[in-house]
Amino acid sequence: MPIKKTNSAESAPVLIRLVRDKGRDQKVRYMAAHTLQEIRPPAEEIVPVYKELLQEKDETLRVLAITTLMNLKEKAADAVPALINLYPREASKGRLQIVYCMGYIGPQAESAVPLLIEALKDQEESAAAIWALSEIGPGARQSAPALAQVIQDKRRTEKIRFAAAVALNEVYPHDKEAVPVFVSLLKEKDVELRTLALETLMNFGTEVSVPALQVALEDPEFTIRRDAANALGKIGSAASEAVPSLKKLLNDPESSVRHSATLALKTIALPL
Repeated sequence: MPIKKTNSAESAPVLIRLVRDKGRDQKVRYMAAHTLQEIRPPAEEIVPVYKELLQEKDETLRVLAITTLMNLKEKAADAVPALINLYPREASKGRLQIVYCMGYIGPQAESAVPLLIEALKDQEESAAAIWALSEIGPGARQSAPALAQVIQDKRRTEKIRFAAAVALNEVYPHDKEAVPVFVSLLKEKDVELRTLALETLMNFGTEVSVPALQVALEDPEFTIRRDAANALGKIGSAASEAVPSLKKLLNDPESSVRHSATLALKTIALPL
């Protein structure tokens, strides 16, 4: 039988009963579950219903439940354990949706970090897993070594490696243990990776950033040399060890680099 759509939450109890009635035709249950998400009753009323659907044999019902929980974002946090349990048994489409779901739930999905680390190994799921880890943030700190492996794996696409570097900065904000990874990125061929590494290293203290910025002063991309010189100028006298490298840039073929090096040296307050 067709289910009449309504915007009234008054129909929620009826729809919930239909969804839970396993004696009903699967199509009826699916339509009830679909309509239930559209009328948007309070999350505390429907999250338990969709958690139950995660146990169904019918894949369409499970995927609908995962998608609905994903749309509820942090309000679906109570479903995280059930989603974790389902992940190893789910088909590829559902697994990918579960990974995305953890990202939408955000920091409250911290218990799913081991699952997301495993998803990093899957070609179809890795991009979603990287995004989800970045959304969880510092609570996903234990994923840092796995993200570092992705960043340093040159078999991966530059887009994936870049995303992993962004995520590493989110889960490991300004942590000096991540410095070697970002320093290594200064030697990458991809300009965007080198730029991201430079911008990240600039957020660390001078004892870390100054040596890294000196490496960047020798970058083949003039914008990175220029930005590194500007950053050293902002640091000021604490960047005095970079003076010899900055002086070399006074003869740089790019005028903007020469200008930035000149200003940096003046700010550091040493003669040219």
